[in-house]
Amino acid sequence: MARNGRRLIIKSIALKISKWVVIIVNWNGKKWLRRCLRSLRGQTDQDFTVLVVDNGSQDDSLELLEKDFPETEVISLPENTGFARANNIAISQALEAGAEHLILLNNDTEVPAETICSLKKLVKKKEIKVLSPREGCHPTKWLERGKSLSWQRIKTSQVAAWAPKILLMSDKKEQQQEKKIIDAVGTYVLPDGRCGNRGHGERDKGQYGKPEEVFGFCGGAALLSGTALRAVAGEAKTQKTLSGEIITYRTYFDDLFFAYYEDADLSWRWRSAGWRIVSVPEVEIYHRHSVTADNLQSSTFKAYYLNRNRFLFILKNFPLAFLKRAGRLLPTSYRRSSGSAATDSRNRANMSRKSRNWRRKLIMIGVLFKVLLSLIFHWRHWYRARRKSFKDSRRRS
Repeated sequence: MARNGRRLIIKSIALKISKWVVIIVNWNGKKWLRRCLRSLRGQTDQDFTVLVVDNGSQDDSLELLEKDFPETEVISLPENTGFARANNIAISQALEAGAEHLILLNNDTEVPAETICSLKKLVKKKEIKVLSPREGCHPTKWLERGKSLSWQRIKTSQVAAWAPKILLMSDKKEQQQEKKIIDAVGTYVLPDGRCGNRGHGERDKGQYGKPEEVFGFCGGAALLSGTALRAVAGEAKTQKTLSGEIITYRTYFDDLFFAYYEDADLSWRWRSAGWRIVSVPEVEIYHRHSVTADNLQSSTFKAYYLNRNRFLFILKNFPLAFLKRAGRLLPTSYRRSSGSAATDSRNRANMSRKSRNWRRKLIMIGVLFKVLLSLIFHWRHWYRARRKSFKDSRRRS
């Protein structure tokens, strides 16, 4: 069956789903998706279902899935709905079909053969020993300096997300094995609202080798608890598929984030509700980093969503005292980033460097103006989410 010149792949997953589901959101990532799915085929434990949500790809990704990976369950959407909504659709379908453990993978990741088996062994344990902050697990504790860590035992039933060690992938496998560069071992949050990957860009020397309670997980590769997801399920929404079928789904990630910071927002909500997030560095996954964003060929796409969603994250979640503090820190944060703009080459002429910096600043001003308009337009969304968050906090306390 064809629609708009593309082959349609829509399968009913209700009778075929297993307790473990691997979810991959794809948008024009045929080249990388093939490698990712091949690595999943090579798992020593094959008791899991792979569910791909295709976000209106134009690069024959659907044909690849139908021809080379017929065992994969696929939901094809008519347009790019974003990372957040596509994952929400897949998570909803999987949970409705009885899934209990969901592994999120970017389409540009590759997983070693023992990955699924190692993750299953982790969740089978009743308790896990981790380095954990003595001050408590509330998300605001990660905004305060001087956290003291101590070994603690926590129940695995309290863990909402497991964050593996994500390593940057190189085309040269020999170099990759000799010099492992970290992409993420969980995530952190700063008082000015910036969120980032722990250890990003560092050479792996075992500095993150112990399981540790972390602020959040990286959406590029993580294991999520079905129980924890059900606990934070949001409103029901609908989405039309490529075939015209209407799918009802729940919001776990905030749809408005589209891409970037959606994992930080969910991590904050989980932590506010008392759930834990733990790094598991013994599980390694390889990632190429920002391949999908690079496909957009837009210098402003990533800048817009990173900045818009940073403000959205702050407005939705930060308590008033931390919101004021973030407001004081934001101007300094932006001055530093604009003042230290990297140039393409240090050998370029000084005048040329100044010209590029000014052009970058003008582009950033335009991006921030667009961000401001978006935040004003969506003020009801983040204000209602903020009110609900603090009502829930008061009820729990």
